Amino acid sequence: MPAPAAPNAMLTLDNLGKRYAGQGQPALSGVSLSLPAGDILGLLGPSGCGKTTLLRLVAGFEQPDTGQVWVAGRPVASDDHWLPPEQRPVGMVFQDYALFPHLTVAENIAFGLQHRQGLSRAAGRGRVAEVLDLVGLSAYADRYPHALSGGEQQRVALARALAPQPALILLDEPLSHLDAQVRLRLRHEVRRILKETGISGVFVTHDQEEALSISDWIGVICQGKLEQFGRPEAIYRTPASRFVAEFVTQANFLPAQSLGSQAWQTDLGLLTLPLAGAAGDLMIPQESLSLEPDESSPVVIQDCQFLGRERRYCLRTPAGREVHARVNQTPQLAVGTHVRVRVDADQVRLFETRPADPQFSFSINSVTGSKPAGNRVDAV
Repeated sequence: MPAPAAPNAMLTLDNLGKRYAGQGQPALSGVSLSLPAGDILGLLGPSGCGKTTLLRLVAGFEQPDTGQVWVAGRPVASDDHWLPPEQRPVGMVFQDYALFPHLTVAENIAFGLQHRQGLSRAAGRGRVAEVLDLVGLSAYADRYPHALSGGEQQRVALARALAPQPALILLDEPLSHLDAQVRLRLRHEVRRILKETGISGVFVTHDQEEALSISDWIGVICQGKLEQFGRPEAIYRTPASRFVAEFVTQANFLPAQSLGSQAWQTDLGLLTLPLAGAAGDLMIPQESLSLEPDESSPVVIQDCQFLGRERRYCLRTPAGREVHARVNQTPQLAVGTHVRVRVDADQVRLFETRPADPQFSFSINSVTGSKPAGNRVDAV
């Protein structure tokens, strides 16, 4: 018998694993997590890391080699038990929409209700009208997919998945084909709709900002393994591994050597940081830096990109290393300006090099001590 699911969990994965024939490395290995009812999980990771495989195992399109899947308190996959996709309380929104071109919007949505036993035709029409109103497409019921924009087609796909009232909806990079403005609008709309209906969701993406903004929980996957699972802010502020730090935060990583008395030698100069350790790489978020013109500083602005609400400066250190700073200060600092760099010490983390494997093995230490929030230190 499979082990019971976690209490109040909509989705529970226990030691889930999958290996495809002919592949040396498993697509997924030892993945365990629990998603509370009503919450949204963002699965984040690079292409080919196993995100979609995990989704397919939950949906029932693939059978796991090891582990268990529970949905809404019921086992749907284990060593001795497996429910086919049509019997699982799960909806699916595909990356390419998967709409039938010969059916109208209303008919595409009604297609998802065909397996609902005891649902009358009138009740089916009522449910179609209800979800069309929910996604803001009531006026488009009689249109065909070719007459819709990409964003409208994706909303139809979402409405079709919502129509049978599943306990869980799986979304496989549903916004990746849309332009930036539509994607920004729809990711907030998807979250609103899921929260309004109380349906839990699993949202697959390789876009860090998208995952952080839409999700209540984030799982970061690398080479088939769950690197970290937690709240978005916790993962951003305290990444559990070097991979998570690099993939999620897009921070600067600078080699650093402790000189004692909280002094650290870096490419930016001498930093005063209350970190435990002897040597390693400092994780310095781009937004934790501020710049002041200083002709005596060896750090120089190499490039500047205007991003609307802020500017992204590319700095060159004396060792030739590039460091990026995202700041909203005005006026703009010119390319070629020498600058003194100030660092918010509370946002700095140290990945300490371990003697056993100095190139690939790291441990993480947070900034500690009694310094107040927002404390900044100068590179000198």
